[in-house]
Amino acid sequence: MTDRLKKAICIMCAALLCVPAAVVSVHADDSEERNADFDALLQQDFINTMEQDYLTMHFTVKDPDSLGIVKPAVQVGRDPRTELSEARSEAEDMLAKLRAFDYDSLSTTQQHDYDALVYAYEDQLNRSDENYSWLFTPGNNLVTNLSTNLTEFIFYTKSDFDDYITLLQSVPSYLQACLSFTEEQAEAGYFMSDKALEETESQISSFVAKTQDNPIIADFNDDADASQLLTDGERVDLKTQVSDIVINQIIPSCQTIADTLNSYKGKGGQTGYYDMDGGLDYYTLDEQNTASTSRSLDDQFDELDSFIQDAVSQLASLGANAGSGTVNFTDADRILSYLSSEETNYGFPAIPDVTYTATSLDPSVVSGNVLAYYVSSPVDDYTSNIIKINDANISDLNELYGTLAHEGYPGHLYQHVYYLATKPNLIREACSFLGYTEGWAMYAEVHAYSWNVLSDSDAAYQQVMAELNYALCALADIGVNGMGWDEDDLSDYLRSVGLNTQAASSLYEQCLIYPADYNSYGYGLARLMTLEKEAREALGDDFKLEDFNRVILDNGPRTLDSVEDDVSAWVEANGGTMRSENKTKKSASSSFAPVYGVAIAAGAVVIIVFAVLKKKHNRKGLAE
Repeated sequence: MTDRLKKAICIMCAALLCVPAAVVSVHADDSEERNADFDALLQQDFINTMEQDYLTMHFTVKDPDSLGIVKPAVQVGRDPRTELSEARSEAEDMLAKLRAFDYDSLSTTQQHDYDALVYAYEDQLNRSDENYSWLFTPGNNLVTNLSTNLTEFIFYTKSDFDDYITLLQSVPSYLQACLSFTEEQAEAGYFMSDKALEETESQISSFVAKTQDNPIIADFNDDADASQLLTDGERVDLKTQVSDIVINQIIPSCQTIADTLNSYKGKGGQTGYYDMDGGLDYYTLDEQNTASTSRSLDDQFDELDSFIQDAVSQLASLGANAGSGTVNFTDADRILSYLSSEETNYGFPAIPDVTYTATSLDPSVVSGNVLAYYVSSPVDDYTSNIIKINDANISDLNELYGTLAHEGYPGHLYQHVYYLATKPNLIREACSFLGYTEGWAMYAEVHAYSWNVLSDSDAAYQQVMAELNYALCALADIGVNGMGWDEDDLSDYLRSVGLNTQAASSLYEQCLIYPADYNSYGYGLARLMTLEKEAREALGDDFKLEDFNRVILDNGPRTLDSVEDDVSAWVEANGGTMRSENKTKKSASSSFAPVYGVAIAAGAVVIIVFAVLKKKHNRKGLAE
């Protein structure tokens, strides 16, 4: 229910507990003098977190007994009202315990833990708003998230098969509780826009249309057939039970949700959060959480605008044939093999060897804008990793290459393994900092285009288009949901920076359907690329990309403000000084024309921005 913890698929977490001895450490400073009481608190917080939710525990740890974790009740979730109430109490309790520590008594690593957890719990407290905790929006649709979790469920032991049946049996009652909660919200005037509702209904329709070929049934049958834990008779019996529950209980429950949601058409805000009671305040909190920053919407807007204008200038300077080349790979396995063998040659530190699989997914288990997702490995066994690809949304080999760099090396998989190999307090891996994780994955994708797979001009084209499209989506989202822009305002902005306005309608609609969803990608990318640029300028020939990347990676997922502080300290320690203009920029507003009027030469107006960006996911499960 809450975003403080990545509920269900891959919460990667856990406290003072160390990763098994066989794990190779990337960078762990054992010389630090640590506060043992602080580590003990974080260890217990992790255990408590795992014991609250079965799916969270199952996707986070492979062997909970070895970590002192007692298996919680086997169910997909509880009444959302209960979860929200408990989330507030948990946040207040942990904040009080954290603030009881003398900050100076903590090691440098523990201070990073402290900062990240205080931010996460404050956010959990601030956003536990029953009016805006929406469960069926297109970007966070409980139906598609549930189907993803159930298809990605891993069977480690024979008892996991029994648990899976129990999980399936709990789905209808949980969906009903969530639907009842949503009806209360809608009756009070808190509901998604009609455009968003149409997308949600389309997602549910795709799922319920499949019966015997439903992905939950198909994936379970494959898992049962492959398992050595079952007898032939047990396989037949379990397959029959799964099929019966999905077809006769879960699918009808999902159809009821679609029908009920449809009855509230017209009840929500039709122009984004901006015109809803309390909507701007909630959107601001939600967007800042998504972007992993405390900076205001105005400041983020200005940063993104500057980044976009630079990208448009770069794009206009490329030759007419730029972007016509294609990477010389034929499939996902070859791409991942290349990427995993090359990162150290291009400024990305080595990580322990791990295995991975990259397979296609059934489009009905994800929202329509998903290109792929990475299923994070358990924290106590990060050697096995999974990437799922939505082939229907991959347009060409260049996009496949970028997607696998984003999800695999040096993106999500790489960052996840790198941080676990530092032997962190694992509760850190339970905290959601999407601006950091998606920002890193976008940053990694942009860098990977220059790994000798395309000509310089073609690589530059792929890089600048990724930067431009995702940053533009983030800026447009702030404009529509945070500043009250209509489609004409968005058109005016595109025109003012030298972009074709044909995309305005689709981009505006996207902001209504997926509010704040792209900001972790666009703002995270812009912030990290800007930090790299400024660090290069500050250090000149002394700049080393590998060292810069270590600064970002060593202290794990956290706010981008914390990342900037670390980069600034690193630059200063190496004799440089970071520019601070991003912290003092003039605030923007929805009447932007005087600010941006003549920034780009007229010759750039032929550039066309992609109308709708498909999203790459690091799949977090029920409450992504």
